[in-house]
Amino acid sequence: MAGVVKIYILGCVVSVWLMSHMGSGNKTLFTLVSLLLAWFLSSMIRKSDELRMEGMIEENLNKLKETHGEIEGEHIANHEIWVGATLEQVILAWGQPDNYAREPNVINLKYGIPEGKVRAKNWVVLKRNRASGEYLVTKFNSTRRY
Repeated sequence: MAGVVKIYILGCVVSVWLMSHMGSGNKTLFTLVSLLLAWFLSSMIRKSDELRMEGMIEENLNKLKETHGEIEGEHIANHEIWVGATLEQVILAWGQPDNYAREPNVINLKYGIPEGKVRAKNWVVLKRNRASGEYLVTKFNSTRRY
């Protein structure tokens, strides 16, 4: 795609140069062709960026699936949490919390606290698993962060 864009840029430059060396009666045509070429070039660049982003998203999804498993990787990529998710998975899915409270065996995460307020829009409670020592989600008010 990048090669195609380079060819079109060269075509635009040559077209603009040719149009600029035409007679003075063609200024309207020159302006119209220049605008059309600029629009076409910007749409090609935008499409190239979209394709690159799709590739990056697919690559990140594959990495999440390899690291956390097929189903959990999908949930994290969709910014969803679930009962049994680890603290790391919650942070990957929702980001760093706005506030948290830590007790010996419990962590309360708070997300979406409006400025000047105390109450969070979303919260997550994680309890330490005795067998593994990891903190796992036991309760939350929404699978998605709003």
